Amino acid sequence: MTNITIATDISNYIAQSTLTNIVSPRKLAFWKGSRYEGLAFAHPKQKGAAGERIVQDVCNSIDTDCTKARNTGHDRIIEGIPTEIKSSFCNEDTEKYSFLQIRPAQDYEQILFVTIHPDFIHMYLMSKDIVYNLIDEGKITPQHGGRGGNSGTFSYYVTERRLLEDGAIPFV
Repeated sequence: MTNITIATDISNYIAQSTLTNIVSPRKLAFWKGSRYEGLAFAHPKQKGAAGERIVQDVCNSIDTDCTKARNTGHDRIIEGIPTEIKSSFCNEDTEKYSFLQIRPAQDYEQILFVTIHPDFIHMYLMSKDIVYNLIDEGKITPQHGGRGGNSGTFSYYVTERRLLEDGAIPFV
């Protein structure tokens, strides 16, 4: 039988601040006690899935047709329109939302932006035509691919007020 040496436990060498300062105290305080506190610190994939479930729950509650996607180019079909769902949690320092992985080349006609704040959740619809215009204006910016941004993936950093100014309309 071969002797195997297990690595030494290094726990005692790690500063406590390294373990406890992963999330800023400001962010912790911003979300503390909120109904959405648990979601605010979830993995990004879990947050995205939660955003899709929130949309489905709202559509069910307001008697709006919302069905599963026909393909991977969108998340849901809302009232017959292929819809991409993007959710974001409010940044405690700026009251801005970060909508990432916007891919206008995908098969959707509108984006439903879900803004999650410790005190509320709002939803805004934006047509793909407006998304393209905002890319041309530099308001929705390349996420990957350097300055050329040729990956086809974009980011939108925005307040709720700016969403409305940019052409989004409240969903509910």
